[in-house]
Amino acid sequence: MKIQDKDGNTIEVEDLDKAIEHAEMFSNYKLSGKASSFLKKRQAYWKDMLQKLKQVKKNK
Repeated sequence: MKIQDKDGNTIEVEDLDKAIEHAEMFSNYKLSGKASSFLKKRQAYWKDMLQKLKQVKKNK
């Protein structure tokens, strides 16, 4: 299946459960107060991806 990410790119997902596990790991990563804007953007990316992956699983 294919999912469009936050940046508008198409991402192909072969194993939905593993993709959810991966996105959960990255979206729940603890950032320090001094985290760079890049890290904050990456975390927002993974939180968005996690939400989309869970929605796909719910609709299956």
